[in-house]
Amino acid sequence: MHFDGIQWTEVEGQLGNMPDGCNAIYGITKDDYWVAELGSIVHYKDGTWAKYILNENLLVLGLTGYLGNIYAIAYDISQTGNGAFIFLIKNNQIIQIDETTITDLGGSYNGKFEPSKLFVNNGKLFTAWHKISSTTILPDGKIDQNGWHSILSLPSGQFFINTFYYNKKNILIVGYPSLLFHFNGTDWAKIDINVPNHTVDPYAIFWGVWTNGKEVFISDTENGIVYHGR
Repeated sequence: MHFDGIQWTEVEGQLGNMPDGCNAIYGITKDDYWVAELGSIVHYKDGTWAKYILNENLLVLGLTGYLGNIYAIAYDISQTGNGAFIFLIKNNQIIQIDETTITDLGGSYNGKFEPSKLFVNNGKLFTAWHKISSTTILPDGKIDQNGWHSILSLPSGQFFINTFYYNKKNILIVGYPSLLFHFNGTDWAKIDINVPNHTVDPYAIFWGVWTNGKEVFISDTENGIVYHGR
């Protein structure tokens, strides 16, 4: 669906190429954007849909772009799957540019990057889930596979769900339980939401976040609440 400021309209196209679901979306313009689903990545441009098939067992959870290149992150949801993968879409071709295991032999997550959300800042690719990790994007669009390092780690049982990139000095990330972090270009800081005459659920799942640089909206899916701040 597309909202033009007045009304919502359905985006149509060839049914065989349209996405069956939406786990992530990366927009370039209103007529040029990418959608992630189970097993594939779908590109909409100027009224035409194009589907890039990955694998029916790969759940794509993150999409982002940089200098004309599109990046996607997915993990194997098959019964024996234990891998996360990063793909580069360049010149209409899909290239796997990195992979990691999700859990070690003891069942603990110990991957070199996170199998969830993606964003780019200052020429670096970031992943977010139980921690925020980053590595450098190389001139050819690929990444430094040995350059991953942790930026911010969460305590056990906490995890990030979604991010919103406004500019290199204004990035928001939300998650569980009731997590909201902000990046100001130098540091990451945890922000607590305080609303007069209202108690924020300390175990809420903050799922969506958006900002225009002056105000912010955050969705609490379990409690059916949207928080608005300035």
